[in-house]
Amino acid sequence: MLLAFIHIEKTGGTTLNQVLRRNFLFQFVDVRPLSSASNGEFRTADLEKYRRMNPFITAVSGHAIRPIGASSEKWPATKFVTLLRDPAKRYVSQYLYFVRIGERPSGFERFLEQEEFANVQTRKLAGNGTVDDAIANLEAMSVAGAIEEFDAFLLRLRNSLQPRTFDPRYVIKNVGDSRVANEILSRFRSQIEERNAKDQILYRYLIENLVPRANANYDGDLATDLRAFQEQNLGFGFGIRDYLDFAVRKAYYEPVSGIMRRASNLPAGGSY
Repeated sequence: MLLAFIHIEKTGGTTLNQVLRRNFLFQFVDVRPLSSASNGEFRTADLEKYRRMNPFITAVSGHAIRPIGASSEKWPATKFVTLLRDPAKRYVSQYLYFVRIGERPSGFERFLEQEEFANVQTRKLAGNGTVDDAIANLEAMSVAGAIEEFDAFLLRLRNSLQPRTFDPRYVIKNVGDSRVANEILSRFRSQIEERNAKDQILYRYLIENLVPRANANYDGDLATDLRAFQEQNLGFGFGIRDYLDFAVRKAYYEPVSGIMRRASNLPAGGSY
């Protein structure tokens, strides 16, 4: 079995990655394309190269992973999972991230004009396809959820991985400035929603149809399990497994994959 997390920007994926790293440890890799022939998407050839680095990989995550990989015989028994987020909030969060790292100094109005950041969630799940294609791919996921119901998503993920033991506890990571985000949302709400109309349809389908159905099919008493999990998660912090993963990532995966990317005329850094 291969678990493949489609990490869409600013949807809580950094926090989920921390959970996956701790549970899968040396069987987990945060992946990226290793060849220019991949055209910015993580493909079967890239997976094979990572498996030469570590033949024991059972879980991968990455911004460049797409659900179409499941059609390949090289991705047998793959469990695809993903997280979505309220499109307006996700859009503003991505802008503020760029501001924080100094890549978007020209203001939010200019950001609104840039097509590559509109309807990101739909394009990650459908490529050049339609919202219906994105919905179909979302329906085919082993587990899909939203950051707004993150705890319930984690419990559904734990259920899907049985009989494997899975500890869903986490520390929230990459929390943005809610005050600034709310100011932008208040001022530009209509423009933001217009720019992300496809994502709005996709997100509503998830929240109104897929999530309630998944919760109804949960193996156990979700409300009781949710209360117990939230109590267990209080005060949870990082441990030795987190530090071991960090060491392996920085000392092995990042430098080795960086060398492979440079050999293919890609920058050593980056997710695509």
